[in-house]
Amino acid sequence: MKKTLQLFCLIFIAQFAYSQLQYDWENWSSVGVKKNFKKNISWDLGYQVRFDHDISTFKSSYISTGLGYKLNKYVSFDLSYRYATNQYRDLHRFSGSVILTYKYKKFEMNLRNMYQNEREYFNNRYEKGHEPQNAIRERLQLSYSIKKSIKPYISAEQFFRIYPNRIDPFRLRLIAGVDFKIKKLHTLGIAYMYQPNFPTTQVMQAITLEYTYEIPSWKKIKKAFNKKDSKQKVKN
Repeated sequence: MKKTLQLFCLIFIAQFAYSQLQYDWENWSSVGVKKNFKKNISWDLGYQVRFDHDISTFKSSYISTGLGYKLNKYVSFDLSYRYATNQYRDLHRFSGSVILTYKYKKFEMNLRNMYQNEREYFNNRYEKGHEPQNAIRERLQLSYSIKKSIKPYISAEQFFRIYPNRIDPFRLRLIAGVDFKIKKLHTLGIAYMYQPNFPTTQVMQAITLEYTYEIPSWKKIKKAFNKKDSKQKVKN
């Protein structure tokens, strides 16, 4: 973890060594649902749309789904699929993650290590420049819970492209945001993202907005409907 932090700092500082930086503002807006099952298994489904060129032009849209498994309070796993599309191409991304979590009072720190495979189509042979791409992502995140309903956080994530004979860093993603929990089932999130891409001088900045609804257990759903039926009978 110490080496990872040092790498984040060195790459972040190196970005400011460029004499000219090209900035662009984006907006990422997401909606999704999540369901927690027994035996520490969870499922999620989401849709996201992105705008770039200073939030003036449609960039792409995404549909994603995934399964999570919590081994214990320290270790969890995640498998996911994402379909992305825009006016130029479609992309299929498969990923697997290992998340290490440590909590101390109201603080929570987690380190996510992700492997991802991304491809435009499925074939035995690919045209030059359209081959599948493999990457490794390491994200370190620190959050602080305020009254269990407000959770500000900061994170740093480094992206590494995997080639046959080498591994190169190609992106750094820095995020500062806050999540708001509303009535236990609704979560609203807003964040600021700063993302340099290597080796060019392009820097992307984004405002992200996210809404997630957690599907309650069948017992809670049945209980809620029974309450509604009881109230209607009393009124009648």
